[in-house]
Amino acid sequence: MNTAVGAKVNQLKVAATQREAELQRLRQQLHRRFCCNASSCTTSSGGSLPSYRTGTIPFLIGMTQREAELQRLRQQLHRRFCNASSCTTSSGGCLSGYRTESLDGLKTHTEELTASKSRIQKKYEELNTAVDAKVNQLKVAVTQREAELQRLRQRLHRRSVQLYNQFRGMSLRL
Repeated sequence: MNTAVGAKVNQLKVAATQREAELQRLRQQLHRRFCCNASSCTTSSGGSLPSYRTGTIPFLIGMTQREAELQRLRQQLHRRFCNASSCTTSSGGCLSGYRTESLDGLKTHTEELTASKSRIQKKYEELNTAVDAKVNQLKVAVTQREAELQRLRQRLHRRSVQLYNQFRGMSLRL
């Protein structure tokens, strides 16, 4: 009986560790993505973020708050795991009390975390799609502006050559 509960506790520890690693990976991806996009936007636009970025700040604040809540819940789970580990080494009475009150709660909590993770991933994908679309729009706008600038440079060059030829022609007549 004690080995079965110990195995279950170990399984839950592994699952919590995997979830923590996944959260850390997602946190790093978000950080890299937004830091890279924000730095390129600030350098190319003269120091201020474009208006399409302002909507992401409340989202990031919400994500940070949700991450803090998940971190707190993970710490609670860790304390429960530590208590469960100490109960397996002590009397069976502690083990049976823990089992009846916590295993069902841990199962539902794990399901809630899984659902929350999928919602966060969905929002992250939607945000990535929106950012990519906006980046593509900006690339098209920059390309158009560069083409217009090239046309204006050519016009200016042609006009300067014409003026030079007119001036040269006037000085030869004199």
